[in-house]
Amino acid sequence: QAQLYLMDDNFMVRDSLISDPNLISAPPLNANLICDETIQTKLAIPLNAEKLVNLLAAKKMYVKVKFNTTGQPSHVKIYNTYKMGMKVVGDFSYTVDKK
Repeated sequence: QAQLYLMDDNFMVRDSLISDPNLISAPPLNANLICDETIQTKLAIPLNAEKLVNLLAAKKMYVKVKFNTTGQPSHVKIYNTYKMGMKVVGDFSYTVDKK
């Protein structure tokens, strides 16, 4: 699971961006229950007007990721060689009121 928190200059959390469900797909495990492949997950983050204002005002972002192995028959070890990359991309249309 992932969550993105918007922060101000003083590292105070002002808002969160991702709503539930926010599951990142688990990569496949080999016969030794080791992950040796990568997988890509795309999370869409719809923004209402309030969240957009908070995003534009944010100075920092805190990313919180939770690794959960409950889908396996037993606990799976998470090795220190595992990596997780993240790319945050904005692809949106923004309408300005002509008042």
